[in-house]
Amino acid sequence: WKIRSAFFSGSSIASCPANEEEISLSEIIKTLPSFRTTSTGEPSAKMHIKTENHGILKNNYEKVFASEWMNRKDELKDMFGITGWKEVNYMGIESVEGTGQEIRGKKITGGLKIVFIKSSGDAAGFIWMRGSGTEPVFRVMADVEGGKKEDEKYLLNWHRDMISKADSL
Repeated sequence: WKIRSAFFSGSSIASCPANEEEISLSEIIKTLPSFRTTSTGEPSAKMHIKTENHGILKNNYEKVFASEWMNRKDELKDMFGITGWKEVNYMGIESVEGTGQEIRGKKITGGLKIVFIKSSGDAAGFIWMRGSGTEPVFRVMADVEGGKKEDEKYLLNWHRDMISKADSL
């Protein structure tokens, strides 16, 4: 497959220069950053929990995460270049950045994602969870730049541990 690219020097197609180059799809793919993500089919992507109210679990998780972040932020910087984070809450097709019950409102069953940020402002990865509406199960995953399975497993195991702590509060 070839993708024809044209470089435009103005705001109209008429100003397109005559020089065009062909770039293969495989060349474009090589320029994309490599990330490793938990497969939804993995047994570790599913957690059984006791807490029936997802809002309570998320509130507890935020407390656990805040403490864990303080304890691990230097390690996360050394391992992954992570220097900050932001939380995104999903409610249906809407997403809202921020923490706390007031952000989620009454829509407590949506997903919660912690996006890890590098000093450049780019995402370094994320951890995510979403509760089932029919059983006491949470779907969980981790995503990390670099493509190493051991890095994804590190973040996923840490995430699962924090969910377990939040579930026991």
